[in-house]
Amino acid sequence: MLHRNVEDLTAENARQEAALSESSRTVRALMNRIEAADQRRGAQLEKVEATVFGVRQVLDADRDQAAAQATQRGRESAVLSQALAELRAELVAWREDSDRRIAAHDEHLGRADDELRLLTERFAAIETGPMLESDPAAAAGSSGAGARAWSGLLVDLASPNAGIRWQAVVGLGDTKDPEVVPSLLPMLTDKDVFVRMACARVLGDLGENAAVPGLIDALEDAEAPVREAASIALRTVTGKDLRFDPLGNEADRAKKVKAWREWWNKLQEEPDSAPG
Repeated sequence: MLHRNVEDLTAENARQEAALSESSRTVRALMNRIEAADQRRGAQLEKVEATVFGVRQVLDADRDQAAAQATQRGRESAVLSQALAELRAELVAWREDSDRRIAAHDEHLGRADDELRLLTERFAAIETGPMLESDPAAAAGSSGAGARAWSGLLVDLASPNAGIRWQAVVGLGDTKDPEVVPSLLPMLTDKDVFVRMACARVLGDLGENAAVPGLIDALEDAEAPVREAASIALRTVTGKDLRFDPLGNEADRAKKVKAWREWWNKLQEEPDSAPG
């Protein structure tokens, strides 16, 4: 009986060992599958990490490029804003200058209308008034053999009547005698604008270099018509054009007057090259 029990126990132990061995093999197989799965997941994780790293590099590069582009656009925008501001300032200055020139032209036209009206009145006075002696024969008969034909007009240059002074200036110019230039030069500063204009025109017609300094000074006259007449006379006498604008601003006119004086002074140092 005891022997049978021992055999049964031995058989039972063998069965349990067989079952335990089978369980061990199952567990080992399961662990192998888990390890293989872990390895596959590790490989997949590495691929994902590599992909994420590559995407991050691309994003970083795009971000840097976008930042650089934004910086460049900022610089370009600043440059454009500055250019627009300068252009706007130039347009404002141009408009102001245009308005000033238009106003100056309107004033010039108004003065021209006044000049035409006064000249019309003076011509009417000449036609109805006594004639000035400008005929050489008549002057010689009344002033003596040694007197100039136009000497009688010199007194009229000092007349308190602007119309008579104007007639005297024109009459002296009509003589075409270069000797009248010294007598005419003071009339460039006459208090009457029309006398000054007529004097500048007459000196230009006479074409004598002696009138050049006075005509240059007349470029600084307070009245644009006088400045214009002096400028035309200078071009006529010298044959030179320094592009003086009688309606230009004071600074630009001053530069041109200085250029005229420097040119004339240099010419005096080289008398052989003087005009005329």
